[in-house]
Amino acid sequence: MIDMKFLFVGDIMPGGVLPYQDKYIDETLLDYMMSFDFRVGTLECGVGTDISFDKKKMESTKSIVFVRDCDLKRVVEMKFDIVSLANNHAFDLGVDGIKNTIKQLDDLGIKHFGAGINIEEAKKPVVVQNGNQTIAIFGCLFDYRTPRIFHTATANEPGPYHTSIKEVSSYIKELKKKYDKVVVMPHWGEEHKYLQKSLFKSYAQQMIAAGADCIIGSHPHIINPVVRFEGKFCFFSLGNFLFPEKCMQVPRPMYYPKTAEECRSLKRMWTYPQKIAEPIVAVWKPKNRIGMMVEMDVSDCIKTRWHLVCLTADNILHRYFSTIVRLRMKFWAMLLHMPKYDMLYRLHNSRFNLVKRAVDKMRAFNIPVQL
Repeated sequence: MIDMKFLFVGDIMPGGVLPYQDKYIDETLLDYMMSFDFRVGTLECGVGTDISFDKKKMESTKSIVFVRDCDLKRVVEMKFDIVSLANNHAFDLGVDGIKNTIKQLDDLGIKHFGAGINIEEAKKPVVVQNGNQTIAIFGCLFDYRTPRIFHTATANEPGPYHTSIKEVSSYIKELKKKYDKVVVMPHWGEEHKYLQKSLFKSYAQQMIAAGADCIIGSHPHIINPVVRFEGKFCFFSLGNFLFPEKCMQVPRPMYYPKTAEECRSLKRMWTYPQKIAEPIVAVWKPKNRIGMMVEMDVSDCIKTRWHLVCLTADNILHRYFSTIVRLRMKFWAMLLHMPKYDMLYRLHNSRFNLVKRAVDKMRAFNIPVQL
């Protein structure tokens, strides 16, 4: 049996300021990506040209993230084969937007999961076969969010697959009866935090107990620890992959200036989670510019290893190497396995954690980013 080589990456939003510059990815990284049989990522945006913003989202956070149809060319150029649509921005352009996203991906030959025209389509996995071996990959959001600020798929309505850990565990058991391997891509956790609540540790353990062979998470927009439960890997968050800075209009939705000069003239600032008083370019903090790539070799068993990427100040994606980041990842993973993790989590995220506060002020572990 020939091994299948997958490359999993974090959140992708192939628009923002990218249309106003000539380059967005380093050629060395692109060549590396081409060495895999399958490339998989989370497409965290609505897709549509001249489609109205989702009314429910505009009545709540007003945080609209979208790309135009033409911006998907970058996903094609990076040769992504499969994308997850299980995220809180997939429905930002409403019903017309989610339908257009699905149509555009279908027309481009890019397989997708995690959202659909109804719940059955949204939960359906993408299945990859190699000889007699099959790998099912599916994505979901969990129902810990209260109140819910986005639409979700139902029996008769489109949206992302939004469900409970109990239902997901049952679904994994069902898939394991049909397929050899099951990979879950949950969109979960708290944004901009390196360590997550014990709730998500429990979710990971329950999914692996149900039969999941690997968990690859997203949503926090920064990398999270890599841990093993019962010999199976859980990547809590791969952070951002190609998710550049974006132009925002009042009060918070994205927009696309008519010219590159207009884009370059906008004030640049970190906005999360505040509303804005004038059009700006929303920049990422240095810690949000580091992402993770997971190599997955699938034969009789699943073998993984991970590498880093970095989005530079000029919004170009590069491979990145950092011993310090790797040591911090090991430290976080060690904390996750400790019996008093709840207490450690609260201490780590406390405003009295002076060490964490000092480290967070450092310039992204010597990343060549000047904000």
